[in-house]
Amino acid sequence: MAISRAGHDVTVLERSDGDLTDRGFGIALPTPLHATLLSKGYLPSDAPALSIPHRLWLTRESSGDGWRELWRQTPQLITCNWGLLWKSLRTNVPDESYLTGRRVTGLRRDSDGRAVVSVEGEPDTAYDLVIGADGHRSVVRGLVEPHAAPAYAGYVAFRGVTPLRSIEHDRELTELLSDTGLTVMYDGGHLIVYAIPDAHGGRLINWVMYAEPPTETEIDPLRGVFAPDTAVDGLLAWSRELAAARLPARINQIITATPADGLGLQPVVDLTLRTSADAPFLLAGDANAVTRPHTGSGATKALQDALGLEEAMTTTPSLVDALKVYDTERNPASNEIVELGRRIGRDQAEYTPDWTTMDAASTAAYVTATWSGQTHYLLPAED
Repeated sequence: MAISRAGHDVTVLERSDGDLTDRGFGIALPTPLHATLLSKGYLPSDAPALSIPHRLWLTRESSGDGWRELWRQTPQLITCNWGLLWKSLRTNVPDESYLTGRRVTGLRRDSDGRAVVSVEGEPDTAYDLVIGADGHRSVVRGLVEPHAAPAYAGYVAFRGVTPLRSIEHDRELTELLSDTGLTVMYDGGHLIVYAIPDAHGGRLINWVMYAEPPTETEIDPLRGVFAPDTAVDGLLAWSRELAAARLPARINQIITATPADGLGLQPVVDLTLRTSADAPFLLAGDANAVTRPHTGSGATKALQDALGLEEAMTTTPSLVDALKVYDTERNPASNEIVELGRRIGRDQAEYTPDWTTMDAASTAAYVTATWSGQTHYLLPAED
């Protein structure tokens, strides 16, 4: 979209040949970014999204059943369903430009400085620009920064999504989740919970739980694994045991209510880059710098990359110069968010304090110190 809006012809090569709307895990966006996407026409006015104006930090009571409040925040936060967000963005791309089931088998520069793309079963095609939006295992990244690869942080994110109605018997918790995201702190990690829209006008509960897996666990850090997959069934079962031991029982009912096909496992990785563009190749989204999920910035960064690229290509006549403008603006911004993710991981997953001794003031001070003055839509806002 960004490139076509800047006046260029675009071809999208999508490896998957299926409908991506079934990827229903949750994502968060800054409220101002969401407003920009609406005002610029990237998203239709009826794109499914929820406003979550409150964030509540909790820890388990000594009895194990309930929770103790640590802190309250008022973040500028919109939550979306990944699949529905993709569908909303996809409506702006003509079918003839969006080619599914295309497996890219090779990339190179030709003698004229153009990018030559090899697609399985098709003749090679030369392009003036190739944008690598091919995720954290990006092939295009190897042509921009050949030796860069995401590094495993040593812990994983267990993900889940379940219908809100699965806990409707707990009326208080159901009502709380209508406008509040939960952050549940425990020794060695934390849990994030918030509501997202489903495809039928209802709501789902999205959750992410961070923990270091058992030492004997073998994990491919570059492979995101989703259940049901026999290779990770044992680890997912272990995560349920961990949740029962670490979470308040009323919060844990969200985990136990989550069906097997609503579970996922994501090894936590990150990566900074020295450059995000080297004509005729450019990196965007997770093909660019890779941030840990703590920052809620995967989709945000990708959308900001798109807006930045549109601006650079609209205001800069030379393609090479436009890529330089993009790199100057987006590379340091992306690396900065990676560093924030590392600090959050350090303080809230790898080396956690004794949350049982914390109150609102000490929690606010601890979290604010992690941010180190960095501006971000999750920046603590004390009520």
